[in-house]
Order: sequence, then C-alpha cells, then structure tokens
Amino acid sequence: MAVGHVPSYRRVSRVLAPRAEDDLLEVGCGSGGLLARHAAHVHRVAGIDLSELQVRMARRRLARRIAEGSAEIVRGDVTALPWEDSRFSAVVWLWGLEVMVGDPRRALGEIRRVLRGDGRAVLSVGALLEDRTPRGQVRHLPGFWQWTPDRARSELARAGFLDPEIRLVKVGGPLVSRAELTMFGFDTFWIATARPSPGAAAPA
Repeated sequence: MAVGHVPSYRRVSRVLAPRAEDDLLEVGCGSGGLLARHAAHVHRVAGIDLSELQVRMARRRLARRIAEGSAEIVRGDVTALPWEDSRFSAVVWLWGLEVMVGDPRRALGEIRRVLRGDGRAVLSVGALLEDRTPRGQVRHLPGFWQWTPDRARSELARAGFLDPEIRLVKVGGPLVSRAELTMFGFDTFWIATARPSPGAAAPA
C-alpha cells in the first residue's frame, strides 16, 4: 500500500504546495512518506495515525527531525486531535475521509479547529472509477458515506470552511501498474482545497 500511495503523494503535494514557513499536519500519516518526501523543507511537521505500527515506522523515518524538535508523530484519532486551536497553517488528509466509518463531521470540525484563520486544508473526498462513478465497494458498505463534489462542498461549509475548490486528480506513475491503481481506487479521485471562513468557528 505504501508504494501505491507514492503517485498520490506527488500529485497532492502539488496541490498543497508546502511552504518553508508552514506548520503542516498530516492526518492518517501512515509511515510518513508524504512528510518525508514532500515536506522536508517545511518549518515544522506533525502526523497522526490510528496504527501503532505506522506510527513507529513514521517515527523512524522522521527520527532526525523529531530529535531536532521540528517534527512529531502521534497515535490518535482525527475526531479528537491532540493539538490546540489554530496550531497549523496547513492540514492534509488522504484516503481517510471518503472511507471513514464514524463521524466525518466531527473530523472536519477538528481539522477546522486546529487550522489558523489563514490556513488551508487539502483533503481527498472520494475515489472514482473510470466512468466517474463512486467506487462500488465503498458505496455498498454500511456506515460509509458516499462523497460527491456537492456533498463535500456542503459538509466543508458546515464545518466552517469557505468556498472549497473541488478538483479531479488523475494519479499515475512508474512505480505502480495501472491495474493496481484501479484495484485500490488510487487512479482517479476528488481533492478538496478549503480555507477557514473568516470569523467562523468549527461547529461543536
């Protein structure tokens, strides 16, 4: 799976455009591939993941930065982020929101809470098949939300984000075959770029 994420990280990092002055949080950071490959120049990075194994791997990958105090990796849940309000200038979350069982509204509210007023969030909000229909296995599983661009805009606005931009991103690369990309749902997906609404607080 880590290899399958490599093309996604590259494409999404172009959308996120990490800046040297950023304090960047990755939700669902996995083994730290995006932070290590595309945010090495960023002022400070943080990652959170539910998997203890992934957290250990990410900590090893970012060990130098952690020792320097410019990175932290924690085990935890996006619905209860362990950081203070307005901590980050950017948040990225891939392959989590669109297959989340639980409370995605609370997750979006937490992301809004830890973002600064001039911050930005980049989130994947749905994987598609080649005919641009939502992936069937996600659509038919109980508890999963079916994310469409209109629903993503509505839920982001509800969470306190202003005029989110939704774009279709085509993923491809030499490390993973087209068949594998399609099988895992990594070939085509929607990305939302959103900024906090001025003066709006995340819903309780």
